[in-house]
Amino acid sequence: MLNRSIAWAVSLIVTICAVASPSHAEDAHCLFRCPTGDAESNIRLERTLYTAGYNVQTKFSDWVAYVVAKETLGDNKDRRFAADPDIASDDGLEPTDFEGAFGNNLKYEIGHQAPLNSLGDGKNWKELNYLSNVTPQKESVNSGVWRALESWEEKLIRVKGFTEVYVITGPLYLQAMKQMPHADEDHIVPSGYWKVLAVEEVEGFVFGAFIIPQSHKAGTKKICDYGRVSSIDEIELASGLDIFSGLPSSDEADVEEVKGGELLGIIGCDG
Repeated sequence: MLNRSIAWAVSLIVTICAVASPSHAEDAHCLFRCPTGDAESNIRLERTLYTAGYNVQTKFSDWVAYVVAKETLGDNKDRRFAADPDIASDDGLEPTDFEGAFGNNLKYEIGHQAPLNSLGDGKNWKELNYLSNVTPQKESVNSGVWRALESWEEKLIRVKGFTEVYVITGPLYLQAMKQMPHADEDHIVPSGYWKVLAVEEVEGFVFGAFIIPQSHKAGTKKICDYGRVSSIDEIELASGLDIFSGLPSSDEADVEEVKGGELLGIIGCDG
């Protein structure tokens, strides 16, 4: 079980240059290898467009890693969700489990971790609609600030001219949330989400990451407001994961301790 007693961190932006380009032979969608954590609760899911560490206790993936590229970009509107065929029925959710979660006071939406907008034109894109790749995400987050952050994954390719954007994302469980009322499997609704992005410049990789709480209210904060605050040490502590498990030890302190960074400026948050 993830630690719920850690104080809430609201965001992280961190950068480092001159980090050597890693080998992706073992972890095709991850920069410096995929995150590591509680191996007993994780099922490794290798997909065409993403890799995930699925948690049988929460019923959601602790992390999902993917690579955005020009050939994957597509505004795919298909939302025909399905149970993950690689997850046993007792360990996963079905579409009926989400019924009743969208109205009343819950106002959850089915939010993708690896998104259709950034990956919808990629091969085997229907795997993005497996329920192991989604969570119940508050409407104000999913359709607002989270979607704005996803749009920058696309703009880094279309507008800024980067060839690839490496992304790792996942949920946080720092406070109790109401369960989905019609789910017949025990599950834990996330209280927030984190996301780490990386692009490669001439001198090396530039990193940026954000933590956005489910308590986010529509119109009150933009993605830039969730920047400039924390360190990657705090996001790892909150998630219980070693996000860059293959990062060279000589670079680890620079990446995980530094606050503020160049990616914030690249996505237009200079002011």
